[in-house]
Amino acid sequence: MLARPQDLADRISGAQQPQVFTLPIEAARRKAREIIDQFPRSGVMTVVENWRQLADGRIEFTTRTLPTSD
Repeated sequence: MLARPQDLADRISGAQQPQVFTLPIEAARRKAREIIDQFPRSGVMTVVENWRQLADGRIEFTTRTLPTSD
């Protein structure tokens, strides 16, 4: 299996795979706001990445949990 350098870096860092959401626009806004407003857990924080509108009008975005420097 071929591995990219980013795959190796993610595996070593212990970062989780991104979670992908595909929702209608209002539901996507609510979900993203819910994620942004969450209080960071000990040692990790969740960020919203790669927000885009699909041809059918729905929104697709990913969230990633990253380690913090605490």
